Amino acid sequence: MVAVVALVIIGTVLLTRGGDDTPAASDGATSAPTSEASATPTEDDTAVPDESDATQPTETASPGDDGASTGTEDPDVASLAGTWATDDNFWVLRLTAAGTFVEDYDGVEEYRSGDFTLDGRDFTLVGGDGNETSGVLRGKNRLVFDDQVLVRQ
Repeated sequence: MVAVVALVIIGTVLLTRGGDDTPAASDGATSAPTSEASATPTEDDTAVPDESDATQPTETASPGDDGASTGTEDPDVASLAGTWATDDNFWVLRLTAAGTFVEDYDGVEEYRSGDFTLDGRDFTLVGGDGNETSGVLRGKNRLVFDDQVLVRQ
């Protein structure tokens, strides 16, 4: 008889608590959320990076930087023709519409020359020395390499 009463009490407690670890609404108790309860992404999980750091070369490229069109069109090689340089002119890159380049580096004029390619927004310099330098075109006015940002002059 005692066993039956104990089962009835346990069953009643489980029914009023919903059969899980969440407290019943009437008892006022709180508990920490379980991992199952946090399966839905929160605002912090899906947050967009702050665009105030857009000059950092470690960011991924996104259309619309520097006031560029937010459309999906990819630029062509000819549209990049002109002079590009770091803020301090440590690295100056002159691109032609034909897909060739000449660069000045650390005060040495015509340090290297060769061809450049553009695949979507992925940019690659292939020097006559066989060395490749890869970067990303951000917007219409910035070429971002590992630790350098060249701006259209």
